Parts: sequence; C-alpha cells; structure tokens
Amino acid sequence: MTRSPDPDRSRIVLIGTESHPEDGELHDLPAVRANLADLEEVLAGTTTGVVPPGNCAVIFDPATSSAVGETLATIAQQATDLLLVYYSGHGLVDERGRLHLSLAHTEVSQPRWTALPFETLREELLESPAAVRVLILDCCFSGRAFEAMADGQSTVAGQIDIDGTYTLTSTSANTTSYAPLGAKHTAFTGALLAALGSPNPLTLDGLFDRIRRDLAVRGLPRPQRRVVNAPGDLLLTRARDTMEDAQRTPATAVASTARPEAPPALATGLSSVPRLHGLALAAVLAFQFLVGLLAPVLNVALPAVTADPHSAAASLDWVGTLYLVSFAALLQPAGHIGDLWGRRHAFVAGALLFAAASLFAALTFSGMPLMVARVLQGVGAAFGTANGLALVAGRFRPALAIAVAGVIAIVAPVFGVLLGSGVTSAVSWTGVLTIYAFLAALLALVGWHYIDREEPKGHALTLAARTGWSTVGAAAIWAGGLAFVLAQARMEGWSDTTVVNALLASALALILSRVLAGRPERPATPFALLADRRQTGALLGILCVSAGLGAMGEFLFVALRAVEGFPSACAAVHLLPMTAAALAAGLFGPVALRRLGSGPSALLGTLLVALALYWLASLGSDGGYTDGMLWPLLLGGAGGGLAMAVLAMTALADISFHDLGTGAALLGTSQWVGGALAPAVLTPVLQAAVKRPGIDPDWYTYPTAYHSSAMPPVLEEWFAEGFSRVYLIGVSFPLLAVLVVGITFSRAAGKRPGKFR
Repeated sequence: MTRSPDPDRSRIVLIGTESHPEDGELHDLPAVRANLADLEEVLAGTTTGVVPPGNCAVIFDPATSSAVGETLATIAQQATDLLLVYYSGHGLVDERGRLHLSLAHTEVSQPRWTALPFETLREELLESPAAVRVLILDCCFSGRAFEAMADGQSTVAGQIDIDGTYTLTSTSANTTSYAPLGAKHTAFTGALLAALGSPNPLTLDGLFDRIRRDLAVRGLPRPQRRVVNAPGDLLLTRARDTMEDAQRTPATAVASTARPEAPPALATGLSSVPRLHGLALAAVLAFQFLVGLLAPVLNVALPAVTADPHSAAASLDWVGTLYLVSFAALLQPAGHIGDLWGRRHAFVAGALLFAAASLFAALTFSGMPLMVARVLQGVGAAFGTANGLALVAGRFRPALAIAVAGVIAIVAPVFGVLLGSGVTSAVSWTGVLTIYAFLAALLALVGWHYIDREEPKGHALTLAARTGWSTVGAAAIWAGGLAFVLAQARMEGWSDTTVVNALLASALALILSRVLAGRPERPATPFALLADRRQTGALLGILCVSAGLGAMGEFLFVALRAVEGFPSACAAVHLLPMTAAALAAGLFGPVALRRLGSGPSALLGTLLVALALYWLASLGSDGGYTDGMLWPLLLGGAGGGLAMAVLAMTALADISFHDLGTGAALLGTSQWVGGALAPAVLTPVLQAAVKRPGIDPDWYTYPTAYHSSAMPPVLEEWFAEGFSRVYLIGVSFPLLAVLVVGITFSRAAGKRPGKFR
C-alpha cells in the first residue's frame, strides 16, 4: 500500500558541483544548477512537494567536504521519517575502488583529499534515525561504480549497501554524451524530473520504471536500482492540494484536475536527445538483410558460372572462407571504432565499402579479383552490421526491431538461395552484383541523411580512444583465426595440420587478448561486457541456437538437393515454412519476454529446436515432406525465432550506450560462430557415413554439386543414415543452450535484466 512521507519529520538534501578550476582535469557541468533548482521546486514546492521549503537544503558548488558534512550531519539527524540525499556532479573511483564525489576544488590525482569520500556520505545515512533513506547519485563515472557493483565481492557494492536505503543511480558520465549541448538537465535527472512531474504521483518503484523506460527509448544508459530493506511504495510527490482546487473557478478546477501543470523545467527534459528516424531504422535492418542474402546468393552463383562442379565447389569454399575470415576479424574493431568515431559514420562507411566491393566483383567475377572483392565485402559487412545493430539498440531500442534483427540470421539465407536461383536465368551475375552495389549505396545514403549527426563524444570516449586497441586487435586475430579453422575444418576435417595449427594460433590470440584485458590501463570492453553472467549466457545461447538451426536448415537443404534431386530454388521453397515460423515467433518475442520473462521464453524456444532436430533424426528415409519433415521444420523455426529474438533482446538490454558497438559485435560474433560451427562439426559426420570403398569421393565431398546425377539406391540409404546422425548430434547444440540459459538466467546468477517496453 502506498504512503506519503510525513512532511514535518522528513528532510531533503540536494548536493551539486557545477564548476571546477579552468586548469583542472574536470570539466564544468552547467546542467547541475538547473538540476538542483528544479528538483527543489518539485520536491519542496508548494504544489507537489512532500516537504515544506524549510526542510529542503541545497548545497551548490561546495568547496570542501566539511562544507557538505556539517549541513548533511545536522539535517540527517533531524529526519525521522524520510531522508533523501541527491548528488549531481563528477564521480571518481580511486585506485582501491572507493567512490568519491567531486567538489569545486577536486583534483583528479588526489580524490581522497580533495573530494567527498562516499564512505563519509554513507556513514551519515547509516547514523540517521530516518525510517526510509533515499539516495540518488547522478555521477559522471557512476557507470564504473556499477560495473564494479555487478560483482558481489566488489568494494563499491559494499559501500552502496545501507540498510533501509533505496538507491537510484545513473550508469555513466553525464557530459555532453548524455546531456546534449544546450540541454537544461543531465539525462538522468531530466528523466527523473519528467517522472516526478507525472499527473499521478509515482512510488519509488514507479519512478525507477518510468526513468528506465524513458532513457531506454532514447538510447541512453539505463539507471540501476539497489534496495536494502526499504519500501518501494513510498511517494516522492503529492497530488495538488484539493482545498486549493476547490477555491478555484469551476473551469479552472476542471482543467487542473484533468492534467496538473508541471514546472517549466519538466517540459525541456530530454527533448533534445536524438532518436533514430524510421527510415534510418529501415535502412539499417535492410542492410543486415542484404548482408545475410549475399553468401547464399554466391553459393548458387559460382556453380552456374563454372562448368566443372569440382572446381566450382573448391572455388566456392575459398571465396566463402575469405569473406568469413575478414567479416569475423573486423567485427570487433568495427564496433570499437563505431563507439569512438561515431556509429553513423562507421555504418555509412561500411555500407559504401560493401557497395564498392560488390561493384568491383561485378566487373571481375572470377579468380583473384573476386577473392579480393569478397575480402572487402567482409570488411564492409562487419562495419555495417556491428554499427547498424548498435544504432538500432542505442538510438531507437524498440523490442520489435531488436527481435527482427535477431531473426534476420534465420530468414535471410533461405531468401538468398531463392534470389540466387531466380536471377541465374533472368539476369546476368554482373547485373545482380551491380544491383547489390546500388542497394548498398542507397542504404548508405539514407543512413547518412536520416541518422542524427550528433554522435556521443566526451571524456570517457577520449580516454577509450587512447586505450584498448591491443585487446581489440588480439580479439580480432582470434576471431579471424577461428573463422579460418571452422571453414577449413569443414573442407579438410579436424585432423588436418593446417586446421590444428590455426586452432592453436587462435587460442594463443584469445589468451593474449585476455591478458591484455587484465591490464588496468587497457580497458577491454569485450571482456568487461562478458563479466555479466546473464549477458554471457545470452550470447552463448545465441551461438548454440544458431548452431542447432544450422544443423537443421543447411543439412535439410543438402538432403533435398543431393538425395531428392531438387534444384536449389525448389529446395529453398521447401524451407520457407521454417523461415515463416521463425519470423512469426520472433515478432512474438517481445510479448513472450514481457509475459514469461527472458529465461522461460529462451528455454521454451531452445527446447523446441532440440525437439525438432530429434524428430528429424527419427524420421529416417521413410518420411516424406508433408507427412514428415514439414512439421519439425515448423516447430524448429518457431523455437529458433523465439529463442533468437529473446536472447538478442537480453544480450543488448543493459549495455551502456558507449559500449553498444562492442556489444553488437559480440552478438554478431555469436551468430556467425554458431552458423559456422554446425557445418564444421557435422559435415565430417555426414561424410563418414557415406564414405565407403569404391564410392567416388566427390559424391560425399560435394553432394550438392551432383544433384542432377542419378544416385545409386544404396548411396541414398547411406545418406539417409548420415543425415539422421547429423540431426541427432545436432540436438546437443540446443540442449547445451538450455543448460547455459538455465544456469546464467537463474535468479542466483546475478541482477535482473532490463526489459524492453
């Protein structure tokens, strides 16, 4: 049951530091003055305030900690019902992980002596006789504090935990990155003021939910909440005095009752925060789809332009390998560059490079020039994919758009095969790649025009620009090496010397990147993000579900072509029900996330994929299409779409705005690793089932290249046995996802994830 604090027994202290010496390392925060003034008006004003003006103290630009301590100590002892303490300014974390709040004369090199130690503030809150303590921190570096708080053993977490305290805090720096130039308030406090100005008074929990939703839809870091034996149903504002309304004229009273007037400050709020335009959102998602189409289009194209099937398949393997290696290796640097340089610039540059590479491939569709074009396409696709997804998650962040982005990886390959088959006879491949170049350039133009030009810049990004590159570079080498290993293992098997050496080199690069991440002067955002168990679980879940879907879709396509003798287009049409089910379930993902939660929704989807694979394995060679594989296709597509959508939303839900490029790159990495892992592991299984003495090796090495030839009946039986083994082993991928999600999404695993609204 909600209640309001006793005005006479409650006290409020508002602290803010706006100015710093010109020759110092801390920059001024002009929005702090408005933060304090407007909070005082809302919390202690005659209209909506919960305390009289005399019970609210404002401490502006204190020079020393004693200037804060004397006032805070006195007021804290006077409060017996509610004590609310608010701070806005720079926050500093010293070398021992202790939090300090900046003052007017704070020096970054000496936070212990020139700033207000948070421990001092904590002690005053702890010693206050107040029944409820509300602490609100709007600090520049509070993101670092809460990253540390994610670890239950961190020193900062221990500092924040105060019995009977309800803590709200922003997650990152409130410089121009979060309060654009000319904005009246910092981003977090602007959202707080907007929530406090709601026509109906909100409880503490209601305030947190409103602030979190408002910041999320604007692509800003989400606040965090920490509650230690404090009621969340306390009201921080009150409705307008009914006695005042009764004394007004009827017309005035009706208007006031319908919608109470908020202070002028509330109207400014976050209006200047940029959002992603609808056309820009469409362009970004269209580019993701275009990239997903390219690989299957080329898979169909190369055999059509090369007479020798063996040569075509071998060339296709190498062309695909070069593209995958360049794409995988550049994903992480692309996301990092986007975080620093600006995601709009990085997305547009990636789309333009992709367009130029496609045009180059159209002019020379053979030999070494084609391989060079594929490498450049991979680089452009990496920049466009990582930064495009970061733009969707950061500037717009609607649940539906994130869900669609997660499902594109399932839908695009099938449509790519259909497109490739259709244009083989209707349009020359030069014309197809020219169309690709035109579309990519058009999407780049739309993105350049409609994506807001104000990209986040600030002190935190300037620092990151000078560090972290060693870790990102080592991670790029690891990813590129792993891509080569998976592609080569599919062609030559896991016992190949080149595969083994590349795998060792990739492992060494991964170890090196982890060692570099441990150096304090080199912040490694990939490993910092992976420190969150739930996010790591979501990424691993995406990897495993992608592998399970790859085991289903890719090998069904091979079976329909090699065993049934279907052309590529016909085989792809038979897979359309799976993509339709995946898309429908992906669109339902946000609803499932709200009603069931992330864990149950993801578990349901992954279990459906596992059941579908087991169903396919049990069919053998007896089942047809409509009475056999159609139903597991629908089941697996629905489960995969639901799981991919929910896991993608969970993986990006609570990432800081500044790290979204890196987070999107990790999401893309999970998708491609899963997609490449299934054929790398399962192709040798299929080949081992068919490889018999006296059988032409090309039958089991390049089965889809010989789909037009008559296959001996005994070979059909061996293929059916091999596909059953593939599906049965493929069940292990979604089952592993079930295990990972079950462990990392449990309540004991960590904090509750953010929900998309």
